[in-house]
Amino acid sequence: DIVFAYVGTIGPVWLVDTNDSYHLGPNTARIVLKESIDVKYIYQYFKSFRIKQEITEQMSVGAQPSLSMQKIRKFRILLPKDPIEQKKIAERLDSIEKVIMQERETLNKLLSLKKGLMQDLLTHQVSVEPLLERSVENE
Repeated sequence: DIVFAYVGTIGPVWLVDTNDSYHLGPNTARIVLKESIDVKYIYQYFKSFRIKQEITEQMSVGAQPSLSMQKIRKFRILLPKDPIEQKKIAERLDSIEKVIMQERETLNKLLSLKKGLMQDLLTHQVSVEPLLERSVENE
């Protein structure tokens, strides 16, 4: 099943792959799909820009932003009829998402390294002289 937050912070979505293991709060919808619909396709769809746009269009703003269940039931979802095609699309999006997460992790490590090096440079724990000499020699 898919679990979807529809009051307050609208839009976080989770894929639940076990039965009777979780308690749903009052601001969370459980979306049960027909057998012919690939749950991972819908999960990926609910994380897409298209559904975020749909949420923005349908959202009511009051003390807390919210969506009614009636509006959630009327979401326009692009769905290939062939379950095999749905599965292939979901798998491709999942693999792309994993690559993006790995790249973000690498970027965060590099940013952390840069921050540490900059800190060392600014506190004079690393001398810039050898770096400048190498740079001039290479030109």
